[in-house]
Amino acid sequence: MTEAVLSRRDFLKASAAAMAVGIAAGAFVKAQLYSEVEQDQNWWSGATGKFKGYPTLYRVPPTGGVKEVGGSFEVSTPDGLKTISLKWWENWIDWREYDAKAWPKPRERRYFIATGGVCGGCEVSCHFVVWIDKDTKLARKVMVNPLNKSNWGLCVRGQSAAAAAAHPDRIVYILSKIDPKTGKRVGARGDDNFVRVTYDESLEIVSDYYAKAFYEYFVEGNPIGSTRLHWHEGRPLQTGYFTHHPWVKDWEQQHAFGSHTNLCSSGARLGNNLWIAMDRNSPDYYRAKVVVNHGMGHLGDAAHFLMSHGPRLAVARFKGTKIISVREKYFHTELLADYWVAPWPGTEAWLWAAVANVLINELNAVDWEFVRRWWNWDWFLRDRKLLQHLYNMGYIKTLPPDDIYGVTEDGVVYIKDYAKAWDYFQKFLREYFANFTPEYAAWVTRLNAKTPPPDPLTEEEVRNAATLIRAIAKEVAAAGKALSINQWRGPVQTYGGWMLARMFFLLIALTGAVGTVGGTGAASWHNTDFMYYWWQGTLAAQVLKRKLDGPAVWNINMIAPEESAFGSYDPTNTIPFRMYDPEWQEYWRSLGFAVPDRVYVWIWRVVNPPATYQAGAQWVRFFANPDKVELTVHMTQFWNESCYFSDLCISEGHWFERHDPQPAAPGIYAPDRWFSVRWPSYVIFLMRMGWRPKDPHRSALEAHQQIGLGDVISPEEWYLELAWRTIAKTVLMAKKNGRPVEDLLRDKEVDYLGAKVKIPSLADRLAFLIDVNRGKRYAAQLGIPPEQLPEKLIRDLYDGKITYEQFVNDIRKQVMPTIWDMYNWAVYAYSPTVVKFSKDKGLEPVEALELYQFVIHDTNVYAEKTYLKKVPREQVARVDPITKLAYDSAGNIVGVEIDGEIYLGFNVLGTVTHTLKLEWYSPAMAEQELREVSIPIIPLEADLKKAIAGDLATVQKLINAKLHFVIPIHDFWARIPGLTTGIDPRKGEFDLVANSRFLYQGENTRVQQMWYSFELWPSLYLWMNPIDAQLLGLKTGDTVRVRVLIQALNDLEVSSFVTKVWVTPRVREGVVVLLHGAYRWRPAWWNYSKVLEVAGSYPTSAVFQTVDIKVDGASLVDKIRAGDFNWRRLKWTKVADPAPVSEEELGKIAITKLYKERGMPYWDLAKYVWWKETGTTYDFVLPQTNDPIAWTNLWHFKVKIEKADPKEYGSMEFDFEAAKAAFDFFYKLLTHGSRGKLAQGIYSLWSQRWGGLRLEFPRILGIIRGEVLCPNRKPGAPGCARPDLIGMRRTFLWALGIGPKPAKSAYYWPPKVPDLRELP
Repeated sequence: MTEAVLSRRDFLKASAAAMAVGIAAGAFVKAQLYSEVEQDQNWWSGATGKFKGYPTLYRVPPTGGVKEVGGSFEVSTPDGLKTISLKWWENWIDWREYDAKAWPKPRERRYFIATGGVCGGCEVSCHFVVWIDKDTKLARKVMVNPLNKSNWGLCVRGQSAAAAAAHPDRIVYILSKIDPKTGKRVGARGDDNFVRVTYDESLEIVSDYYAKAFYEYFVEGNPIGSTRLHWHEGRPLQTGYFTHHPWVKDWEQQHAFGSHTNLCSSGARLGNNLWIAMDRNSPDYYRAKVVVNHGMGHLGDAAHFLMSHGPRLAVARFKGTKIISVREKYFHTELLADYWVAPWPGTEAWLWAAVANVLINELNAVDWEFVRRWWNWDWFLRDRKLLQHLYNMGYIKTLPPDDIYGVTEDGVVYIKDYAKAWDYFQKFLREYFANFTPEYAAWVTRLNAKTPPPDPLTEEEVRNAATLIRAIAKEVAAAGKALSINQWRGPVQTYGGWMLARMFFLLIALTGAVGTVGGTGAASWHNTDFMYYWWQGTLAAQVLKRKLDGPAVWNINMIAPEESAFGSYDPTNTIPFRMYDPEWQEYWRSLGFAVPDRVYVWIWRVVNPPATYQAGAQWVRFFANPDKVELTVHMTQFWNESCYFSDLCISEGHWFERHDPQPAAPGIYAPDRWFSVRWPSYVIFLMRMGWRPKDPHRSALEAHQQIGLGDVISPEEWYLELAWRTIAKTVLMAKKNGRPVEDLLRDKEVDYLGAKVKIPSLADRLAFLIDVNRGKRYAAQLGIPPEQLPEKLIRDLYDGKITYEQFVNDIRKQVMPTIWDMYNWAVYAYSPTVVKFSKDKGLEPVEALELYQFVIHDTNVYAEKTYLKKVPREQVARVDPITKLAYDSAGNIVGVEIDGEIYLGFNVLGTVTHTLKLEWYSPAMAEQELREVSIPIIPLEADLKKAIAGDLATVQKLINAKLHFVIPIHDFWARIPGLTTGIDPRKGEFDLVANSRFLYQGENTRVQQMWYSFELWPSLYLWMNPIDAQLLGLKTGDTVRVRVLIQALNDLEVSSFVTKVWVTPRVREGVVVLLHGAYRWRPAWWNYSKVLEVAGSYPTSAVFQTVDIKVDGASLVDKIRAGDFNWRRLKWTKVADPAPVSEEELGKIAITKLYKERGMPYWDLAKYVWWKETGTTYDFVLPQTNDPIAWTNLWHFKVKIEKADPKEYGSMEFDFEAAKAAFDFFYKLLTHGSRGKLAQGIYSLWSQRWGGLRLEFPRILGIIRGEVLCPNRKPGAPGCARPDLIGMRRTFLWALGIGPKPAKSAYYWPPKVPDLRELP
């Protein structure tokens, strides 16, 4: 093989002449640009990433042509099995350049440059290429992939990837607390006893437990089996085989992809969803005239999206774009912003309502034509109950005239006179929003005010705040359709944050800046989920003509308990409390639901609840208890707190060392849709150097072993084998228990709560694990038709004609798809565009994914495919005269009629609303007991002032109107009896904002290996404004105890922690901020020398503080060993701060020893630890409380601060009983209502704590009855928009049945169970 050699000098000449990003890819990239964007030479064309013709952000050599390197591999295609030759970019096979560190001596280094690196540091997933040193066989550096367009460069987080892979905390072997040779435990969860196990042994251990669930479900037909297995991912940054939709559909098991979402951002997601049925904004920062960042730091300090949003926003700022930043803290973004707006946290809904008022009533800056065409105002006016409610409450003085309405023979109300109705709605908006004056907002938000609450603001403060609100409105008005907004975690992690997000969306809804140049789009318009379609290449799909169906059984306990209402994604973060709540379990079990008493296996990765979740103490109690989770399995690159409580700690590859299919990055305004793949770079490299994996399903494992990196795995490959092996064990378990083989071969129909549901056979599931071409070849060898293969394999295993070892090894290798097969079929099934591109290059799609990593699926999204696209009349069979929805001949909704034309509307690319318009009015909320808050709404000024004055009748009035779901009762500054106690800084009371990040910080699972995160102290201290510090007599460095209180339970104290104060004007008065993400902890009771001997590594002192934990006076690990989980109070003591790791010690650790021996950098970084603190791990003791509607975790708390002994720094306490009461208030009382059977205990406690107060809380559990969506219950009749949704619970994300989501049948309320409104 002749290797291309290109000197650095020649490279510089070539790159100076090249005007495209990546010479070889230029035609592909340039040919598919949105023409207007390309003409403007903006960021999407790459022009702004260059300096004087030199692509400074792409300091990667030109690829050269594609070259065959020798060797081949087999891949499955729609045309059969193909043998394809291995290829790579000519210049990247043997790139040579001098080592700058060796100067002045000339030292040449030789690199293989591999695609495959996708940063896992945040959701943007910036792509990079991995420079593998050909002499050491290890990754030396990473740089931006020039073949992708999604990011301008790499932030510190991405640039640290190569160094991170050499971190001394790296786990490179699979560790177990179960000895596979004896089957017995070698230690309890939480202690330091492990044995090293092989890949096969880890699969054997886990499949033993998996098979129990498979047997229950697939063999016995017991619905409870579908709740026994849990795959828990935080931010996987992928859509893969075992994650998201395929997992649920294929195996009908529990899956918790979205739990991290509820942890951080579902308040924003719900607010966006209620308008546009898409949970993320996609701002066009680059071409905006005005940008409003709500709780974001995209101008320089974001924890997410930094290299996708940051450069675009920065360039726009210096071109003249106005930046308005709204949050309680002052970071780099505020330094460059034109406006720093700091309302009291949680009150921002009042701010945006006032801005809307000014736009409507003072500036007349509304795009009324956009509102008329694209708001569902006609649906709103048809809801006369809601209008009457608003009239009775005093929001409006005039009801619509009766003559705008008509009524059908079926009793359906419709708009008869649209012109008059539109006139009324315009008057309504003016009158309604006139209630929300800037002065009212100034009072509630205490905007930029210095007077401490609860004292009234001065007239000057009110006047200044109102002036600022009007100034913001003027900037918004001036921007017109070039207004970019973005909202995410910060402000919407407060109680009622979803309404805050609803109000914020008004800025673009009123101005028409939706999907416009410089405006705001929806992330789904450029997102993709290509990997879902992997199953199209299976024997099940191609031969048996089976499809993946939705789950047969409504899995109430895990994925969507009824209390979660409109929660965006599943509330997995509540499971540790629900699994310790027999009352809750028995309540739903008594109604017939399958509610498990235990989970057989809990596997989690890319998430670390004992460190990053609220109530980490409760997660430890949950994970540590084998009666709750029989087997705990954690996958991670590094030692972390989850490993301490895992039965198996499995070493997975770092970002560039494993397989992961990547969707398009969310939240980037782009004219294209794309997808990509995270490849194991060492596999790419070694295969081009002549190496081949012996086992095609273990490429990542074998590549790491070949390099010398240990038993590092790719989770997708591991799971494929786990599923295959579990089927075999289930067959043998059935045989042992005397079940006939037919029980494994036939689908079952069972009665579940009055519904007939199908449970697929084990043979059916096996067919989805057999590649169609490999299966056909193997069937031909056996002399049978391919459709008989799954049944024959099961029969032969059952009858002993093949052994277990043959099934899980020889047969698996011949018929199960490889990752390459799955990627190839997924592209064929999903993207004809990428198939054509590949074929034009003489490649299979999977080869294009290897070479380019980043491929364009669709183009001109904003020009051709958004809501403005017209639907040809020949595709329309009828238009509903009432709803204006257009249907095809099959009865499918295809568009919406506006002014005689049929438009696609919001029925495109993941934004599918009920009405196909922007939903000012949410029909789903109106249907499900939330009619009163189904439009953007806040309390009237007079009512709120009366409630604050203590008028109990008014408090009850607000609760009856469900406005207690909008008032930020978790962190409000004023007292409202029964709801809030108020905050007075002079008494040491503050609003703690606990969700803050700084610069590149992220969750612990991401930042552990990033040294810079720990160099940020003392920013890890409690931020306090100088005015507040003076009130308490505090200065920077003082030690304080922070007591966490629950206002709604009259200041119930749940926990406390001791930290230090940083006095800084970077935070507004009355608010304290504590960053999270950089602190780590390790047990003081471990013998780390013993762990090192077994594991080859251990959690070193470089980033971990050492702590001791006691529960009710006993050691935590002793409690676990004794099986005593009746915990009452936990006390945490910091024993030691981080410290340098000696060179001698680093020489014993497997990964650093390897790097040192091969002369690689990074191995000795732990020697240079100079920081003495890593902050207080306060997440561990924060209460687990959730917004009862959005179900987001509440990260804003009332706290009481007092001076503490410096010796107590780092200590914490947690009260389990108080934590349960706090959880129950939001989980039970605010959902079931004060009369609900399940809420009686917490209602009694609430009343007692408020001195016997009696207020009635409404129930908000409900199902869609059709009152709004199909009032006449007659499909096809005028006014019946969605009869298929009648009887369905919650409609967000899953229930519309859009795309590759679970089938709608799983989301209907069971026939045998009374309506949720009628439950006890």
